[in-house]
This record gives sequence, C-alpha cells and structure tokens, in this order.
Amino acid sequence: MSNVTSPAYIYFMSYLTESRRGIQPGVAHGDEIAYVFQTLDRFYDDVSERDRGISEMISAYWVHFAKTGNPNGDGRPNWPEYRPDQQAVLEIGDEIKVVTDFLRARLDFHEKRGLEDLLAAE
Repeated sequence: MSNVTSPAYIYFMSYLTESRRGIQPGVAHGDEIAYVFQTLDRFYDDVSERDRGISEMISAYWVHFAKTGNPNGDGRPNWPEYRPDQQAVLEIGDEIKVVTDFLRARLDFHEKRGLEDLLAAE
C-alpha cells in the first residue's frame, strides 16, 4: 500500500462474542463478518448488549468507509491510516484502541524468513 495514494486501514479483531467465551479459544478468521453486517442473531443463540454495541461500532466504521473512503467520524475512536513506520492497527476487542508496532517482532520474523527463503531459491 505504500506504493499507492489511497490510504489503508488495518484492524485486528480480538473481541470474542460473550456467549463463546470459555468455549472458543479466540476469534476465528471471519468472525467479524456477523458484526459488520449486524447479523449476530443468525450465528449465535445468546447475543449480549455488549456484543450488539461492538457490532454497531464495527458496522458504522465499515459503512462510513464505504461512503467516504475514511472509516472515521460520528464520535467513534479514531482509526488512523496505516503507515509502515508506525504500523498502527485498530484493535477491536473489549476495548477499541489503536495499537502501534502491532505484532512487529512476529511479522518481522516472517518477513525476514520469507526473504531468506526467496534468496535461497534463486
């Protein structure tokens, strides 16, 4: 994304539906979709008011982004543009917050490993 002019916004979903806590070890890939489209009742038998509040927040980010190209507005916590030097990510968890250098050590390891594998293959 550093080679294009359009801003990028990155998130990490760590909010686990309250009724799944203690049953499911964490958030699975794609679990945010029911939140984005506010269809929690189709996927979960017991949806809490907190779950619904998180769903409303996520949906509002996505809708505003679709309308304007920027997810921010209407009093939601600011979701900064992604910049490689900061690696700011919006964590959607029990608290919605910006995390910088998100998983930097882990991602740097994989990036270096991938580059080493690529060079070894040449």
